[in-house]
Amino acid sequence: MNVAGVKAAGRINDALTLVKLAPLIFFAVIGLLYMASNMTTAVMNFSPFLPYSFSNFGAALILIFWAYAGFEISTIPAEEIRDPSRTIPRAIIL
Repeated sequence: MNVAGVKAAGRINDALTLVKLAPLIFFAVIGLLYMASNMTTAVMNFSPFLPYSFSNFGAALILIFWAYAGFEISTIPAEEIRDPSRTIPRAIIL
């Protein structure tokens, strides 16, 4: 945020949020259209939510929170780096 400014960071955040949500919405719409056109197949292949217990769900949540925290915390030492506008983007990509 210090490199590009608050407005630019907000616009980038909005654009990336749309990029993340677009595939989710696309697949949800495709799935609903498929279910509507092939109702008997959808009913026959229905499986309950979390068929293998909550243990796999918890493991997935741990990975999600770990990835989010790492991405968020990676910019904290920006004021102690010599050239943050060059170093931080490289560190985030790596």
